[in-house]
Amino acid sequence: MKKTRKRILKQVAAGKISAEQGEKLLQELERDERRSDASLSNFGSNVITPANLKNLIPKLAPAVTEEFFEAMESGAYLGITWQEFKELVLKNINPDYVKELTRLGYGDLTDNHTYEFVIFGVNPEYIKGLQKRGYKEIPEHKLIEMAIHRVSLEFIDEMEAVGYEDIPIDTLLELRIHQVSPESISQYNAMGYKDLELRKLIEMKIHRILPEFIHSYEKIGYKGLPVDKLIELGIHKVTPEFISNFRKIDPQISDINDFIEMRIHRVSNEFYQDIRELGYDVDSIKRLLEMRIHRVSPEFIKDINGLFSEDLSLETLIEFRIHNINKDYIEILRDKGAKELTPERIVDAKIHGFLNYFD
Repeated sequence: MKKTRKRILKQVAAGKISAEQGEKLLQELERDERRSDASLSNFGSNVITPANLKNLIPKLAPAVTEEFFEAMESGAYLGITWQEFKELVLKNINPDYVKELTRLGYGDLTDNHTYEFVIFGVNPEYIKGLQKRGYKEIPEHKLIEMAIHRVSLEFIDEMEAVGYEDIPIDTLLELRIHQVSPESISQYNAMGYKDLELRKLIEMKIHRILPEFIHSYEKIGYKGLPVDKLIELGIHKVTPEFISNFRKIDPQISDINDFIEMRIHRVSNEFYQDIRELGYDVDSIKRLLEMRIHRVSPEFIKDINGLFSEDLSLETLIEFRIHNINKDYIEILRDKGAKELTPERIVDAKIHGFLNYFD
């Protein structure tokens, strides 16, 4: 797990993934570690329950002596601590199991690794199956990690059946961690998203670009969006609802990139509606984004326009914000006796120092 965490951090540092993507990966990893801790039952903090036993029985059979397996199957050890269970497992390892592991290249396992091989179901059949598929000389800790995340032989075969062969072990783990299944790949294929790189499939899962997510955009007229664009929509939380609400206000806004930009700069449909209600027919998305970037809020507009006989243009309001001109500053100028206080003169006063503009 530590190596996986380091790899994620290195990818962020190298610019291969964004900081946001890295954070999501780390969150997924933490959730996975908690699942692992639950599987191991914290080695001593809990006792074996019938539910634990049900999960353990299929994994114990090939690894422990017949007598111990039969006792476990009968429930003889219910209620013992996990530490006691560990000691019993290590005392009752089937010699044939050890011999077969040795023949396969795993003859020097530590007690911890031996115990984890048993409870996570790393048996000779699994190792032989992996070797047959080209996965040889896998480190012990990596085999345990694969078993924890259910990287089964069936999963590898199913991935090959949908077009992905010789997948690196770390990628297999990531696929399992992020629940990228052959079924989901087939669904993407049916929607026209074929031959996707595994990295893209993982990214799609991280950002919840699920088939229903894609369908929801198709329903409002956005069909065949590129995968990278779909991921961008997911990252910035540009929902179909967000788009539909904007288009109710202004049907002419339709470019998907405009909606992404608006989401990035927190341009909500409420903000746009408020601006329109103040009498401003925004002539471009660029102008709307500019207003949000420079914090030209409805409240700011009301404050400033209340000081003049006519409403100021959006260009002037943006210029006021750029130069940090607010209601208080204008009132100070007036209190000091500044005359002919036009918007242009106010901007000049701010840039050069208002004392130079007293008549």
